[in-house]
Amino acid sequence: AVANVLLGHKVLYLTMEMDELGIAQRFTSQMLKKDINNLLNMELEIKKDIEEFCFDKADKNLLRITQFPGGTLTVNHIRAYHNQLVLRGWKPDLLIIDYVGEMADDPNVKKYESAYRVLRDLRAFGIEEKHGTMTCVQPNASAAKLEIGEYIDESNIGTSFDQFKPLDAFWSINQQTIEKDAEVGRGFVIKHRNGRSRFPFRIGFDYRLGTLDMF
Repeated sequence: AVANVLLGHKVLYLTMEMDELGIAQRFTSQMLKKDINNLLNMELEIKKDIEEFCFDKADKNLLRITQFPGGTLTVNHIRAYHNQLVLRGWKPDLLIIDYVGEMADDPNVKKYESAYRVLRDLRAFGIEEKHGTMTCVQPNASAAKLEIGEYIDESNIGTSFDQFKPLDAFWSINQQTIEKDAEVGRGFVIKHRNGRSRFPFRIGFDYRLGTLDMF
């Protein structure tokens, strides 16, 4: 979200995990490289930095964060909310959903089929409206048994194995306890619809700013 805002893209961030204020604090810390635990003491400095960033922007608001209760949001709800924003003159370039596992299940089908349909329909919506879509899925218990040289892939997806099928790109973040203590981790490119896949890359974490760097 922050990376795309810094590139001048409009980002719609829908959260069912954290509240809007908590997300905004994280993004402020990441965007301005400031300690998340000391933001209130830097209020004037933060306002100045944001004003300078927005100075030459035609639309001063590149980021919208909205919280929905877990288990209530459907793809149709997202469509309706998106349409309201477009009617007000704000159309996102990127939709981020935090996260798809907290969306409502379709009561008319099995849970695994519902999980697949949600991702399929989100991708279709992005194609229709010409925006990118990003979300995450949780691994199942088998991921906890992986060794340091092994990586989470499509076989470790919770809820539905078929969830990976509609995706254009699918990456996993891998981190064992010893890596967390060292503020490092490993990414793994599980799938690329148009590009190289099945390779790892290194990740560095900065827990003070809540950021990660990919190499």
